[in-house]
Amino acid sequence: MKKIRAWAVIIIMAVASIIFCRADSVKAAENVSYDSNMKTEKYDVDVVISEDGSYTVTEKIAVKFLNPRHGIYRYIPNKGKIITADKNEKQKKLLYFADIKVLESNTTCEKSSENGNIVLRFGDEDTYVKNKTYRFTYRFTPRYEDESFHSIYFNIFPTGWQNRIPAGSHFSIQFPKKTDVSQLKFSYGAYGESKNGENILNLWIDETNHQLSGTLKKKLDLGNGITVYGEMEEGYFSQYHQSHMDKVVFAATLAVLVLALGLYFKFGKDEKIIPSIQFQPPEGLDSAAVGYIIDGTIENEDLISLIIYWADHGYLRVEEKKKGKVTLYKLKDLKKDAPGYQTYLFDALFDGKDSVKISSLQYKFADHLHNAKDKLKYYYKDQIYTKASKAVRMVMLLVIPIPFGIFLLMMGYYNYIGGFGIFLEIALWLLFLAGAVISCITVDKWYAISASARKVRIAISVILTGGSILGYGAYYIWKTAQGDMFNYRWLYAVIAAVSVTAVVLVAFMKKRTDQCIQWMGYLSGLRDFIETAELDRMKVLAKDHPEMFYHILPYAMVFGLSDVFAEKLEDLKIPAPDWYDSYVETPYFHYYMLSRCMENTIAETLSVPEPPVQDEGGGFSGGSFGGFSGGGFGGGGGGSW
Repeated sequence: MKKIRAWAVIIIMAVASIIFCRADSVKAAENVSYDSNMKTEKYDVDVVISEDGSYTVTEKIAVKFLNPRHGIYRYIPNKGKIITADKNEKQKKLLYFADIKVLESNTTCEKSSENGNIVLRFGDEDTYVKNKTYRFTYRFTPRYEDESFHSIYFNIFPTGWQNRIPAGSHFSIQFPKKTDVSQLKFSYGAYGESKNGENILNLWIDETNHQLSGTLKKKLDLGNGITVYGEMEEGYFSQYHQSHMDKVVFAATLAVLVLALGLYFKFGKDEKIIPSIQFQPPEGLDSAAVGYIIDGTIENEDLISLIIYWADHGYLRVEEKKKGKVTLYKLKDLKKDAPGYQTYLFDALFDGKDSVKISSLQYKFADHLHNAKDKLKYYYKDQIYTKASKAVRMVMLLVIPIPFGIFLLMMGYYNYIGGFGIFLEIALWLLFLAGAVISCITVDKWYAISASARKVRIAISVILTGGSILGYGAYYIWKTAQGDMFNYRWLYAVIAAVSVTAVVLVAFMKKRTDQCIQWMGYLSGLRDFIETAELDRMKVLAKDHPEMFYHILPYAMVFGLSDVFAEKLEDLKIPAPDWYDSYVETPYFHYYMLSRCMENTIAETLSVPEPPVQDEGGGFSGGSFGGFSGGGFGGGGGGSW
């Protein structure tokens, strides 16, 4: 009997390493570990602010190494959010993603990314140094979602530097135009603190050159930094930068929808199958062929059903003298005009003998079934589905997860989402893909499984595709409400609608040939009779033509309706066919026994040997709320290596 498998989705995700934050941009003093291998002797910073809102930063760090070290590293956050507030202390959050480009360095510099930071590593792994002054320049260009940012907000000295920043360290800020620098506020302290920076700074203003300079009057404690903040008038910056990635994703999503619709109507739309009322199996189509025709695949059970088909046509007899002990007796050879796959399998079954015990086929017959499948496929080559529809459906099955996947990649690229966020995105994308695959399989197997099995598979595909889309949508809405991710909800809504629509189109994209449509009209009618015919109607048929039900038996197997048919035959109490001899004496045909007999046959003929076992932020400054220490662009931290 053809088994109805409950398709279980097993997602094996091997994420080689999900790296959690190494002090995640160091957001509190207690998270900054002291680097005892070095001593910072000077830390100077020069910042040039451009009219386009970018910052060109030159850092000059003098370091004395107390133990053998190769050099230093700097990590600079390139994705995150800045938090400000107005005079009424109402907080405002602005997400940003920064392009960081190294322009110059006086020593070897390697650039990498990690946990929402750009990491710059200075030095040579083959060389140790004792004392060195590192001088490097990088451009920091923040990008926003959809609005300009008119403020200056920069972390001059980083809160995550693993040494105390010494007194006498100097900084300068070059402005792009005449600026009222008196309204700039300086905050210092650990991340999130907002102590008045002017208390520890000596400041100089050069109005002619639009420059502000300062020097530390005392050293900064470990985990402390200095941030400058000031609100500029609208239009202070000549331009602002956006990612524009949403437009790319939107275009790709529409392209997928247009492609799915176009290919479906061009290659995949089936002619309507119109069932015709049938009580007899089709002429010229054996049960194995029908098993192939209804879903385009050949299951082992389809070929095993031929045993009942041959028995019903007088070629063999089935004997079960003991429970589970089945013997087949050959009565005559197949006709010369029998299909090649039938002849091959029949000859392989008996192998020149007049009888065969099913138990003797164990470990031997699986290869013959595989070869018979190839022969059956060749016999009905290109008669089931059109080549074009099969090809475009396979392509589209790979294409439809792209919009969802690109959106997830975009969110991961422009936002710091952490280890859990990465895991969630991978898991939900794979679940969506699994749901799309199961949707296609469900449509293909529509006529090969029972109505209850269809409902289960439909439920699984809906849960996987819809659940993954809705699940991420809920997570995304929550994250955007918290101000932790760029807000492209409109784009995600479009992607969700297009993705679900595309799954439905692709599921129905395999088109049957004209010949197959004719066959399916007959076969679907026969299937409906087996599954839905009323018992009274079947009793009338059984009274005059009981043999009709024997003819239908192998077809019920390939339709996946053996259990349904068995229940109806139990009530009909028709006599047993002369080709089946059971160890249980009964005047009636006990189809459940034959069904179990065939299950044992399938299990034993498909057995293969067991393989051998082997051994084995926010604050106040000067009475007006502005920025807080570590809350602006740049910053980060670093140490020695």
